[in-house]
Amino acid sequence: MKKKQFYIDLLGCEKRKLDAEKIIKFFKANNYEHSKNKGNIKNVDTVIFVSCAFNDEFTELSKEKIKSLLKEKSKDAKFILSGCLTDIHQDFLIDNNIKNFAGPRELSKINSFINHEISIDEIPEQNISFFDNKKYPIPDTEYRSELLKEYVNAKNAYKIRVTWGCLSNCSYCAVKKATKKLKSKPLCEIQKEIDTGLSLGYKDFFITGGDVGAYGVDISVNITHLIELLTSRKDINLFIQEFNVQWLIKHSKNLGKILLKNINNYNKLFINIPIQSGSNIVLKKMRRSYKSEDIFKAISEIRYCNHKIKIGSHFIVGFPTETENEYLKTKDLISKLRLDFNMIFTYSDKSQNKIYSKEDIIPLETANKRRYELLTIQKNIDIEENKYLDINKVNINRLNIFKTVEGWLTEKEAELLYNTAKISSGNIVEIGAWKGLSTIFLSLGLIQGKNDNKIYSIDHHTGSKEHQKKNCEIFTLPEFSENIRKFNVGHVIRTVVTTSAKASKHINSKISLIFIDGSHEYKDVKNDFILWWQKLEIGGIIMFHDTLSKKGVSKFVDEIILQRGDIGTPKILHEITYFQKINNDPENIKKNKFFIAQKEKAKNQLERLKGLKL
Repeated sequence: MKKKQFYIDLLGCEKRKLDAEKIIKFFKANNYEHSKNKGNIKNVDTVIFVSCAFNDEFTELSKEKIKSLLKEKSKDAKFILSGCLTDIHQDFLIDNNIKNFAGPRELSKINSFINHEISIDEIPEQNISFFDNKKYPIPDTEYRSELLKEYVNAKNAYKIRVTWGCLSNCSYCAVKKATKKLKSKPLCEIQKEIDTGLSLGYKDFFITGGDVGAYGVDISVNITHLIELLTSRKDINLFIQEFNVQWLIKHSKNLGKILLKNINNYNKLFINIPIQSGSNIVLKKMRRSYKSEDIFKAISEIRYCNHKIKIGSHFIVGFPTETENEYLKTKDLISKLRLDFNMIFTYSDKSQNKIYSKEDIIPLETANKRRYELLTIQKNIDIEENKYLDINKVNINRLNIFKTVEGWLTEKEAELLYNTAKISSGNIVEIGAWKGLSTIFLSLGLIQGKNDNKIYSIDHHTGSKEHQKKNCEIFTLPEFSENIRKFNVGHVIRTVVTTSAKASKHINSKISLIFIDGSHEYKDVKNDFILWWQKLEIGGIIMFHDTLSKKGVSKFVDEIILQRGDIGTPKILHEITYFQKINNDPENIKKNKFFIAQKEKAKNQLERLKGLKL
């Protein structure tokens, strides 16, 4: 017997993608064949469309698509409509004689539309969709940084819906009519979905819901419990959508502590926080329950010393009655926040309330002008912070790192670190990071080497003994973190804020490159070498900085080269002495004696280069 066929199409967000996938699984479970070819639409028994009513543009696109499908399908084929349009534009359903419809929170109604043995309620929650990676028109491509592209592309990753519905009551939003009241998924179910995704080999997880920030309010937990769970997993990339800002403001201190505590677990963390306006007057009219002055403090708290977190937002311009002064407050807030990515929308009255008169409506020309001004501000921020450059491919000379980050490397030394990290076969240990100059070059090399290794950047960030002798109070971690964030390399870095000795007790992974640039005291350099040399694989490389200008470093490096048989072909470039770990052979000591003369020559060359006596 020939199977019945169904055709399904979609215009919608990640949540509707998951709804669509559940519908697909339901039909397949009931012995329907999925016809993926639109050209075959006249031969299918059921046509399904999952709609979007996010704004006027998507509403009209959905309506056009529905009319087209109704016209193209056969006369006898059933038509089923799902998605947000079903609850928001019921007049359209009546006008087009659409009788089989099921909104996002009423998928059970689909059971009544076909004969079935398996109910749609028996179909489990989905995490990937047939509609992932479908190509859609991309607006404003000239304003899309590499970071924004990464966030958007993550919508095709392994998706976990943690909430349905929303607690807010924004004046401009109609989606709540379709998605209803808040419902949170139990933590134990989320944990199972994460573990399943990891077991299937996924690393990118897109966390979605009606309002992710409100998670748990209905089940006696809160968003901090969810973030603790998500960031407890190792080597995971997290992309969190629809985290309404009032919940960030409420929980920012605890969230900041959790994210910092677990920073060496997750590789990447993107959070999209819809702010909508910088004007308190406009926010009040929008029925957004926070003030603009609270936003900067909250974002600063979760960003503190965290180089992995990327924060983006949505803003609306042209809200009815928005004055020029109110718009300028939004403009000022975007400039002040320096977010990692931004999406700017012109106002669309999705509420169906039509509470504003024609005199209140901002002319579209004015709204569009404001929108492109804000997009340009964000683009300039992104360019300053290298977000338009593909960090996996970019030439390091284009990054202007030396103009941004304080440190003591020469350009040749930086290039050596970069090239050595690029060919590194294992993890890298850096002892002494200061404000991140060497860390950035090592990271860029590691990233462009295209492997999954990490950099353990070890520093107590309270300055060297030279600083401490001067009674300087120093804590460089915030500036280190900010520099790492600006160059988008945090995902390969494990920040270890402690001493070299303490760190060595806990890092036991394969190490193929060590860069020592911590304390310059002889005994400290010696201890660093003893602790880490034993962890370096045969064939790995160790590098020492300041081997000409710092007596303690110079003395120790000379000693080991003239005394050890497991050192292969030492070399020097400016202040960096480096060599390979090889199998022990006393003959190597004789071979390496030439290095002392080479080092003296390098010292003279560097003195001429810098114009000073070392």
